Amino acid sequence: MATVTVRLASRQFEREAKNRFDGDLNREISELITNSIDSYHRLIKKGIMQPDEKRKVWVKLCQAQRKTFEKNTIQVIDNAEGMSRDTLMQVFGEKGANNNQGEDNETIRGLFGLGASDCMWASAIERKSAEYYSFHEGKLTRLKFDLAEEGNEIKITDIPIIDKKQINNLRNKFGISNNGTVAIFGIPDSVTLDKDIDSFKHSLETIYLLRNLLMDDKNVVVLEAYGKSVTLSSKKYALTNPFLTKDNISFTYKDKEFKGKIDFYKNLDKVANPTEILVQDDRGNLYDNQMFGFAKSQGAEKLSGVLTLYGFWDLLNYFLEKRIALIKDDRTGFDVAKKFGKLLSESIAKPISEALSIILKEYGSQNISLSQTKNYKDFLKYLNKDLNSNRPLGDGDGKKPKEPPVNCIEFARGKASITAGHGYDLKVYINPEMLSENRTIELTAISNDGNIEIPEKIEIKEEDFGNKIIVKSLAISALKPTSLIPVIISAKYDIYSTTCELNVIEEEIIYPQNGIEFEKHHVTFTPDVNHRRIRLYFDKDKISETDVINITNDSNGKLKCSVQTVTIESGKMINEKIGYLELFFDGGDMKEHYSVVASYSGGNDKMEVDINASISNPRGNTGDISDYDIDATGYYTFIKSYRDPTTGKVLIVKGNPINDLFIGEYKESVSGKSLKYIISLVCYEAGKLHANREVSNGHIKKDDFETYQQHVEEKQKQYFEKYLALEKGEK
Repeated sequence: MATVTVRLASRQFEREAKNRFDGDLNREISELITNSIDSYHRLIKKGIMQPDEKRKVWVKLCQAQRKTFEKNTIQVIDNAEGMSRDTLMQVFGEKGANNNQGEDNETIRGLFGLGASDCMWASAIERKSAEYYSFHEGKLTRLKFDLAEEGNEIKITDIPIIDKKQINNLRNKFGISNNGTVAIFGIPDSVTLDKDIDSFKHSLETIYLLRNLLMDDKNVVVLEAYGKSVTLSSKKYALTNPFLTKDNISFTYKDKEFKGKIDFYKNLDKVANPTEILVQDDRGNLYDNQMFGFAKSQGAEKLSGVLTLYGFWDLLNYFLEKRIALIKDDRTGFDVAKKFGKLLSESIAKPISEALSIILKEYGSQNISLSQTKNYKDFLKYLNKDLNSNRPLGDGDGKKPKEPPVNCIEFARGKASITAGHGYDLKVYINPEMLSENRTIELTAISNDGNIEIPEKIEIKEEDFGNKIIVKSLAISALKPTSLIPVIISAKYDIYSTTCELNVIEEEIIYPQNGIEFEKHHVTFTPDVNHRRIRLYFDKDKISETDVINITNDSNGKLKCSVQTVTIESGKMINEKIGYLELFFDGGDMKEHYSVVASYSGGNDKMEVDINASISNPRGNTGDISDYDIDATGYYTFIKSYRDPTTGKVLIVKGNPINDLFIGEYKESVSGKSLKYIISLVCYEAGKLHANREVSNGHIKKDDFETYQQHVEEKQKQYFEKYLALEKGEK
């Protein structure tokens, strides 16, 4: 038995391996499937296997091996080439090394053969099962991966298996008659398994990394789970008959020219087929699936595309050897905030806009929800000040009594995620006994690329003394999402310093002060519309996985929730500490008011519910309205507002008759408050049209709609009067 310690290659990734997959089980599985198919292709290239032979891979959901640390494991098995012990040590012995076994291998689909290495590393670092078996030329090599005691290295133990009976038993167990490999890894804690094999099958078939691979009938990927077996295929998600093709895509990056073409397709059900704009090379390797800033544009919900970059595989290798990454380090696509991603986005922006115009003319459009649009680069500070109060980040160690920091100053949280477009208050704890005459704490934001704004310092005043701990509040404005590198907030006082690592994300996140908290505390539900989804956030520092949360209300059974008791074990984690449960509500009597309470042994939270012929506010506060402008071009007269992805602004269409009634002649000097009232009017109009559609669909009774319409008209009149008063200079 031999043990080696994995060392980090010079081309190591910016993020730790344990964050490689962000708890995404499908990505881990897809990496291993891709590696197995690559192995079959190498056999074909060597002439050992015929191109028309089936390339079979098994994905099996199995019981836990380390029952203390995990509940289930995944096995990915192939009957391909296998690897010798020396090759295994080369592949796994250097983290971050290029293991594609030759740049001339045109059949390689995985990105540099890192899938198996990353999966083993990610599982081992969570102390879960991580084993790799390789059958090669009559010999069996078994590698076992464990986290070293120091916590920053991985031990790989080579366990020799030479007993022929034991080898045959393992061949029978895994179904490998000759050569092949078996990768076994424990399922991350943050993953909630699909409830049945059909859901599991759908989630794997729709992951874009496997799309082209599962289109090929020769690639037979079998999923075995929940006592059943199914074969995966992505053919039902194929896009056919492009309505627009642009074959002149080109741009230059660091003296290298990139060329390609983009095909656009109509996709009328993107929920069932979540294809955005796929980016691939001319060998079929897939690299990304996103809308490049157009996701919230009108018509994007019905548009898909395939961008093919010619010779991209070779260019990717060329820049990799120069230590330049063209895609994100976790291999989830292109970072549009960085130079290469920006150039790529700019090269396809015009074709995407043209395709969206065609979609709009054919299918029409719906108004966007203005309160959900964001412009991260140029936020309207004056608008957010009065619409969006700061959210408390809370204490990251809520189970322990707070003592004066031994290092003089300390943040309440050493690591946190915050939502772009919102403000936050982060507590700073100060030990008064360690203060000198200097009463200023200096603040710095490191690796801050316009992601956040913070004050330059915190002043300690005379009235702050007298308590065991001085608690100050640091105001943070989250402006735009971070990429791979978080922002580090550094606080320094004399010789003392402390830091907080901040990731700015797009997803809504709330830090519950009592362990649990509803995303909204006052909502309006429309009767007879099933499954109104509400998030209940939780903090693992304050509530454990065994705590039972009870969901109750005072409706005498009229308002129903999808669960009555639940634990956070079934929730989705946003970061290491904060996650949420999804609660679904239906029922309730018209014009009634109910109180919904979520409670556990350590605290509770309450949500007020009105039942009315209305619609709830969008998720989150209304203070995240982005920058806006007036569109006077007259092109989009059939819609009221849309988002311009090239500027990030919400454009209010002056030519629309409803908007024109309120906007009139647009002046460059129009005040922010005036525009705010205009936006409110547009939102009310959009809400009225939505309610009208609900009547047509039978979700709202006509009498209730007429009452709602009167309410809308009264509000419109009030806002219009305020708008006129502002224009006249009145308060």
